[in-house]
Amino acid sequence: MNTMDIYIVRYEDGDVEFCSFFRNQREAMKGRTQLKREYKKLGSIEKKTIGRNKDGFLSLFNRYAIKQRKV
Repeated sequence: MNTMDIYIVRYEDGDVEFCSFFRNQREAMKGRTQLKREYKKLGSIEKKTIGRNKDGFLSLFNRYAIKQRKV
């Protein structure tokens, strides 16, 4: 099975949750810097290995993406 690495930048603080996906570590570091500028705090970078097919990405997205935010 072909696999690929995905980098996730996550930030959680009370009711604010931000999660974005990147292809490589360099882009993830840039995304984390942008997040720091916006929220004044550092987020975490996580590396996940997923299958290179629709099911692999959908399971990752369903697990880590924001499903609903209550205001």
